[in-house]
Amino acid sequence: MGNEEDPRDEAGGTALSALGSTTLTCPICETSVSHTCVKSRLYAEKDKDIDFYPRSVGWLKGDYGRLQPRLYYICHCPQCLFAAGGEIFENPVASSSLPLTRFRKLYNSSCVNNPQILKIMQVLTKGVAPAALDFYQAVRLHLLAILQLQKIEPIATKDATDLARYCLRLAWLYRDIGLDADLRKQFGEPVAKLLNSLQKVWPEAPVGQNKALLMARDYYQVSLENSYKVDNAVSEINLLYLIARINLKLGNLKEGQSIIGLGKEKTRNFEAEVREHMRLQAQRESAKNSQAGPTQPQESPPKTDDEIAARAQAARKLKNQAEEMQLLYEECRDRWRKTQLAACEKISHANPDAAPEQLRAMLLAQNIDAAIVEKFCPPAAGNEKKGLFGFFKRQPK
Repeated sequence: MGNEEDPRDEAGGTALSALGSTTLTCPICETSVSHTCVKSRLYAEKDKDIDFYPRSVGWLKGDYGRLQPRLYYICHCPQCLFAAGGEIFENPVASSSLPLTRFRKLYNSSCVNNPQILKIMQVLTKGVAPAALDFYQAVRLHLLAILQLQKIEPIATKDATDLARYCLRLAWLYRDIGLDADLRKQFGEPVAKLLNSLQKVWPEAPVGQNKALLMARDYYQVSLENSYKVDNAVSEINLLYLIARINLKLGNLKEGQSIIGLGKEKTRNFEAEVREHMRLQAQRESAKNSQAGPTQPQESPPKTDDEIAARAQAARKLKNQAEEMQLLYEECRDRWRKTQLAACEKISHANPDAAPEQLRAMLLAQNIDAAIVEKFCPPAAGNEKKGLFGFFKRQPK
């Protein structure tokens, strides 16, 4: 594996051309900040997981080895230590109803002027090299951005979309390290030490992939329920499906299925609204062409042709998304069943002399779903019924 600390060395010096730099103005202290990022025109993220985690990066021009664009997502100000996603750094309240002046005051009072929080921020930014980030530094910057928004109460309790996004991206970094043996060998220990020390001063820190995913899900839910920025059916349904995806990734299939059902219901309601707008549009056109008298007054102003066309297109996309989510749930359910059945088989073969009641107790003790246990090992003595789907049947020794 190449040197992750310096992408210029990783591909024999060519990776430098993949990095771009832009100058941003810090919204807190108004310092000019140089932000390094990977040029978006050079790559495409591929093979996305349930929660949109990109499993691979395809280079459209050139080959930059293992250079990871997501390491460069967070921009931070070395002066006041403020951190945010590069695309929203200059306007961190774009996804909230909080004025920037109020945001600035809350950041200073909750973070900069809080000795305990300031000390944590200083630890998280010490030695960070923006032009040559590695996974350890990227984890620290994501934690920094999360910590800051958690301390700004109107964000954490109302407009939490960006906070949720940072948690989700942090979960992706944890997954990178967990899946790649080289990354785990290089960064696993320093990340583990960092998280262990953080928990002592920041108990709610998202330490580990699952906690980061849970935190992302919960903050998206906060925005769904409380944010004025989630102000139409399309944004609400999209957020519902994102929450459902995170639940499916976590293995919370029942909760995911319930949220998908709610999203599908809201999609149907939105489609019905669009059809009604189209009917009224056709009625108005017919009245114009027939020299008929004025149509019945409408309770709300009529939609323009462009508005109706845009809503119709949105309805089609939401319908396709609903179908995709249903298939995704079914795939997750089938994988879960196979995993549960494989665990049943393993325990059964390891205990060939166990009576049915003993085996059921063993399976339930290993968190095998009760319905799977009853199918795999029916309770009635002498029952010849096969296991779930007829694939399994205990064989005596």
